[in-house]
Amino acid sequence: MLETKMSKDRDGWTATTRIVLDTGVKSDAALGDEKGDRVLRLVTCKANRGGLFTYASVAIESEGWTTTAIFGDYNKVVAKSADRCTEAAVRRMHDAVLTQVDATVAEAKAFYAAKAKTDAAADLEANDELHERGMALLKKTEELANAPVPGALINRVS
Repeated sequence: MLETKMSKDRDGWTATTRIVLDTGVKSDAALGDEKGDRVLRLVTCKANRGGLFTYASVAIESEGWTTTAIFGDYNKVVAKSADRCTEAAVRRMHDAVLTQVDATVAEAKAFYAAKAKTDAAADLEANDELHERGMALLKKTEELANAPVPGALINRVS
C-alpha cells in the first residue's frame, strides 16, 4: 500500500508519494562513500503557469539528505491538467496517476538499467584507452632501453 501525504502551502495543495526502488545505492552526486535508498517521488501540485501537474523524480535518500544528479537522474512530467489547485482536484489527479504507478516504476528502473550499461561501456572504453596508452609507453621504454648509446656520450660518462 502506498502512502500519500497531502499538504498545503502558499501555492496551494500538494500530494506526495514515495516509492523505494533500490536500497544500498551510491549516488553519482554524493561526495563521500555513503549509500542510501533510491526513491521515486510522485508529486502533484500547482504548475507555474496555472493548472496542475504531476512529476516523477528519483533521488538517493541517506541519513536525512537527498541527493540528485541534475540531468543524470530520472525526472519526468507524468500528467498535466488545467484544473484549479484545490484539495479535491489534486487528490483526484494524484490518485489517477497512482493507478498507473507500476508503469512509471518500470520506466524508472529501465532508465537506471540502461544507465548502468552505458556507464559500464564507458568504463570499458576508458580502460581500453588506458591499456593502449600504457602499452605504447611500455614499447617506447623498451625501444629507448635497447637503443645504441652514442660514443660521445659514453666517453663523457666514463
